[in-house]
Amino acid sequence: MGLFPSRHTSRIGLDISENAIRLLQLEKNHSQLSVKAAAQCHLPDEIREENRQGYRWYHYCVQTIRRMIRENGFKGRSVRVSFSFDQLDYALLQIYTSIGQDMDQAVCAQAREQFGFEEHYGTVDYWESGEVGNGSDSCRQFIAFGASDYILQNTLLMLEDMHLRCAGIEPMPCALFRSVCHGWPERDFGRSMLIVHIGLDYSVALTGRGNFMTGIRRVDYGSQDFNDSRPHPFDFLVNPREELVKKIRDCRDYHQAIFEAELPETLILTGEPVQTGFQEFLQQKTGCSVNFYPFFAGLEDAKAKTSGGQDFGASGWAVGLGLCLKDYVSEKMAVG
Repeated sequence: MGLFPSRHTSRIGLDISENAIRLLQLEKNHSQLSVKAAAQCHLPDEIREENRQGYRWYHYCVQTIRRMIRENGFKGRSVRVSFSFDQLDYALLQIYTSIGQDMDQAVCAQAREQFGFEEHYGTVDYWESGEVGNGSDSCRQFIAFGASDYILQNTLLMLEDMHLRCAGIEPMPCALFRSVCHGWPERDFGRSMLIVHIGLDYSVALTGRGNFMTGIRRVDYGSQDFNDSRPHPFDFLVNPREELVKKIRDCRDYHQAIFEAELPETLILTGEPVQTGFQEFLQQKTGCSVNFYPFFAGLEDAKAKTSGGQDFGASGWAVGLGLCLKDYVSEKMAVG
């Protein structure tokens, strides 16, 4: 046996979405990544309808996650968890560089001011978007995320009740973006990308270029709206599919105008399954080639490596994968 271990197991990635709990753990053997363990459980309707503030939701998640970890071959008790998008505030920040300025402190201070967080309360995270402007007028741009102290403390308490050790809490869009960057072909790494994550109740559109997340939009419609041919019950004037297209175009236009970058040619869909014809609809309306991204491409024998042979299509697993990949990759100015 060598002096140094050849295998390294990631922390467990815990993703609690609007309608499901997903747990994932990767293992690296020399240079090869594979899935060590995985499990998912869809939330019953009566639990999902109670939302995240209710006692029954809290108790159900604690008991279910403890059972999922115990029964599915996970190693260790260290987890990295994501804040869902509905738990977050977010803002686009521009920071002018100056000699001796600590960029991390500057971004966090401006984000706290924008979110109205007092010092030492709540939590702030961010991802760099790139540099805009020229010469003395240039500045660095960031997408900042904030979660209130109540949400932070409630998350930590829940992990404690699960008998889990918190290795980090990360905004859902950061984990999502990392999972796409991981599988993006090296030859295309400098190209622009457009990502749409379809949730059950809402969707998130992201643009990026290389390692920079450049734009973000929320769409208050999700797969249950896109897959329903009836008019939306609360607003008969709004077509959820057209609303998503509008937000995608907003992201693209901003990305092109600010960064003078090419328009993304590929639209990557993740998240909840959508009905037949939705892919073609987006392709026609946006002019992009639309793909359901194979996040587990390149992970050795992903399906066989999991307990129970979980289905590793694109749907659902992007955020959990991004949380696990945090142990194997690092991003410029991304904090955990």
